[in-house]
Amino acid sequence: MNLLLVTGGKHPYEETTPVLNDFLKEAGHSVTVSEAANELAGDLSAFDAIVLNTLRQQATDNELNDAERSGFENFVSGGGSLLSVHISAAS
Repeated sequence: MNLLLVTGGKHPYEETTPVLNDFLKEAGHSVTVSEAANELAGDLSAFDAIVLNTLRQQATDNELNDAERSGFENFVSGGGSLLSVHISAAS
């Protein structure tokens, strides 16, 4: 599977993301890691799933902008798979 791994935020993601990335690659997946999340505003058709290892909240310095939020919502509502790790479900 081709995965987009969105990371970053106010949590020790710099420690957990490399472990998660290695685990996914060892399982045979292709992984694109994004701390900025700007890929969400582009063409997501190349990805089979989005993996969230992040905390993105409104009114913070790492919230998704309108284009990123729209791209993310369109991906999931269009049938794209989503895996939300740990606190990421609060995003």
